[in-house]
Amino acid sequence: MAQPRLRMSDLFPDPNEDRSPVALDEATRALYRRAIDSPSSLTDEERRTIARRPPAPEEDEQCQQACGLTFSELVRKAIDQRDALSYREAVFLVERSVPGDTGRWLRYLHSLSEADQNLLHAAIDAAWAEDMREARANAHAVQKRALQASSAAARYLNDDDIRHVRLAMMLPWQEQVVLDTESEVCGLVGFYTDQEEWPAFQKQIETAIYHGLHYRPETIKDEALAKFTMHWIPIDESSDRDLREVFAAKKNLGGFPRGLRTDSFLFVDQEALQSRDSTRPFVWLWEPKGPSTAGENDDNELGPLKIDIKHIAPTLFARLTQRDFATEEARRKPYRLDSTLKTLHRVTWKHPTTRGRDGIWPAPARFM
Repeated sequence: MAQPRLRMSDLFPDPNEDRSPVALDEATRALYRRAIDSPSSLTDEERRTIARRPPAPEEDEQCQQACGLTFSELVRKAIDQRDALSYREAVFLVERSVPGDTGRWLRYLHSLSEADQNLLHAAIDAAWAEDMREARANAHAVQKRALQASSAAARYLNDDDIRHVRLAMMLPWQEQVVLDTESEVCGLVGFYTDQEEWPAFQKQIETAIYHGLHYRPETIKDEALAKFTMHWIPIDESSDRDLREVFAAKKNLGGFPRGLRTDSFLFVDQEALQSRDSTRPFVWLWEPKGPSTAGENDDNELGPLKIDIKHIAPTLFARLTQRDFATEEARRKPYRLDSTLKTLHRVTWKHPTTRGRDGIWPAPARFM
């Protein structure tokens, strides 16, 4: 069941609406006092009334839609497997209420006297059964960690980075990943030369990817997050073998896990390593030789493209996944153009950043 959207009228009601103070009636006041004094005497229906929980069948249906579990199964998971609890599941437990009544509930609270507000909050706290109390405490911890990660990402990313992340999360790339049940991973292959600077740069790349994928915990699917990986392969710097051929050969021999992109790869050379202290550290994006890129308009003729490490995920990966969509429109929107290597090159060089034409993708989000 889809959750009703919060309406602006819920938060900004009609100024002519009657907002006179409201007093609890005696029956409600008696119920709240009994909840505080003798919580074990409450029936399930009374607990739900106090805590603003929907009837059990409706709650189970909502939980199945949101989490794939019945509500009792979710509570049990939060208690027995709290480390496996997802953000989506945690939010469902913590913010359990009748859908769509957020604004009405806030207005109702503010209409009560301070004494009645305190009584109501104490009754809600007392109405939770012990298993629910434990489950919600564990869910609060999961939600808190996710929000802390989101806050850290917001500090790491600038405003334009955030706009790129939001655009990428509009694409159904996660659904594509989750539907591929035959693959345990998704992500990209990356080649690197094993030099002294590599471990620090690899950590820098991993940090950038982590922040990109954790900025909006409400939109990232836990299944997609768990699948995403960078599969790094060391290469001999002294070898003059074409990386496109190396990638194609390893792919044909099953040299990396199923589910990684097979139409493109990343690599880190000395120039990329030297960018690690710059304002826009980058890796290179390239594509293997093959029938799909051979011919007069071979995208590889343009050479590899520099990719800002902040946008390996979700932005670049979402755009590469977009290539797999069924229609031309789906392979483009919400962007203006498609995501072929040729197009990515063109957009990168056409629109300068505030630092000029540095040749690093992506261009500012307003041009995308």
